Parts: sequence; structure tokens; C-alpha cells
Amino acid sequence: MVHYTHQNAVIAFDTIYQTLIIHTMYAHLVSNWGDLKSLRQLVLSMLVEALFNIP
Repeated sequence: MVHYTHQNAVIAFDTIYQTLIIHTMYAHLVSNWGDLKSLRQLVLSMLVEALFNIP
């Protein structure tokens, strides 16, 4: 019986991180298309990305 707890955690964090990136890109490129003032505001998912960005 082999346990892959470390690998599963890495996959889970990577999946969450990629989801947050996709949400940020969607918010900027689709939801706020053509609204240049919206680029000055941070999307909440961008702030949460900093928690999952492990060097």
C-alpha cells in the first residue's frame, strides 16, 4: 500500500491555484471588457492567489 499524501496535496494546491488564475483572467478579460478603470481594482481571487503561490 503506497500513500501519495504529498503528491495529492501538491495536485490539490496546484488545481486551486490554476482555478484562481482562470477566475482572475475571466474577471479582467471577459466580465470587464473595455472597462479600463476596472484594471485598477484587484479581483479577490488575485489576492487569494498570493496564499497559494508557494515558491
